[in-house]
Amino acid sequence: MGVCYIPEKYKCFTISELESQLSVAVAEHIQAHGLTAVEIKERYPSIRAGHIAKLLRGEPLCIKMLGAISEATGMRWNLELAA
Repeated sequence: MGVCYIPEKYKCFTISELESQLSVAVAEHIQAHGLTAVEIKERYPSIRAGHIAKLLRGEPLCIKMLGAISEATGMRWNLELAA
């Protein structure tokens, strides 16, 4: 069985993939609903306009920040694990 390699020393491939896919989904959700950074910050004060700008530019954010942004925008996750 081959192991996926990703050049991030302290992050496993699975989390990198999850962050990547979630970033795209959250950015699309924000754009589809026309949400602004100010509207999102009203629900989660720790989210800054810079976080939203980075997300919309396609720059990486950590899973915790993506989770906070997705909750603040009203997104729901459906996580499926396979053994």
